[in-house]
Amino acid sequence: MSNKSKRNGARPQPAKKGVSTTVVVKEKATRKAVPQTIPKSLVSQVCGLTDPFCEHAKGAKYPDSSNSRTLAWSFHTRATITSSAAGVGGFLFYPQFEYLSLTPYTSVTGNQVLLPLSTLNAGRIANTSRFRIVSAGFKLRNIVAPLNSSGMVFVRSIGVEKGAGINPFDGVSYSRNQTMDIPLQDCRDAAVICEHNSQMPQVFYDALVVTPSSDCITWLSAGFNPVTVFFSGVPINTPTLDVEYIIHYELTFDESSDMGLLATPPPPANALVTSATSLLTSTGLNIFTKSGEILSKHLAQRATSALARYLLPGGVVAGSAYAAIRNLD
Repeated sequence: MSNKSKRNGARPQPAKKGVSTTVVVKEKATRKAVPQTIPKSLVSQVCGLTDPFCEHAKGAKYPDSSNSRTLAWSFHTRATITSSAAGVGGFLFYPQFEYLSLTPYTSVTGNQVLLPLSTLNAGRIANTSRFRIVSAGFKLRNIVAPLNSSGMVFVRSIGVEKGAGINPFDGVSYSRNQTMDIPLQDCRDAAVICEHNSQMPQVFYDALVVTPSSDCITWLSAGFNPVTVFFSGVPINTPTLDVEYIIHYELTFDESSDMGLLATPPPPANALVTSATSLLTSTGLNIFTKSGEILSKHLAQRATSALARYLLPGGVVAGSAYAAIRNLD
């Protein structure tokens, strides 16, 4: 075989008598390269829909097929939970709109935490007709002096869509969706992100129907599970936990209200973002003992991994999905 044939990738074939034959092997078509990075704008969108503590969560809207104008609004506040004369206490966190989403305990018998029969009106934006919660969560910080920080904090996420049966609640039960037991001295910046339940995240809820009264047992879920927190063995009659909580909403208003002028158009529907968000919210833990900065990085990594499932080679839609959003970043 000649040197020229070698260079051209030629392969000698058995020749028929009196005939010299050469077959040229064609190279395989090169597979179109798919970038190995995820656009930061997509990661920010997914984080804004899943991490209530992320800076991108403020003003976030769910990018579904809805064409309704909404007002993105965040309710951000804090509360202090004080221990009883027995060194116990706790609260229920159940995201809603019309009334406060955090209800402290009234009394504790054993591990059974009794809540008040009514909670305060939140004094939210008037003339709201419908709402949906984009994300919600809270942070727990121990405010007991270091040398006195004895006891345990029990965090439980309950997979229910109605408040009936959660007053009183068992503060230490392990028959829950997610659980975490934290020594009070280590509860410096624990974070809880409320779990989505089986209700679709794009559903809007009637502001005056989902919370028909201030009694927590009549509470109806707006797409997120309630969370209970119980602590015991702590110093008596002492402010124990500082609770910072935040809920991000989309709101629509009565047709007679000028508040509708504040509503803005929805973001374009983005199946890639909603799919990655659904994957992220349906997997992994929602209760963390990490500090805020570490938690944000952890959730950003999870968001990137979820997007990679759809964008990178071997993913569900790989190159075609990337081609659709390549100009976003």
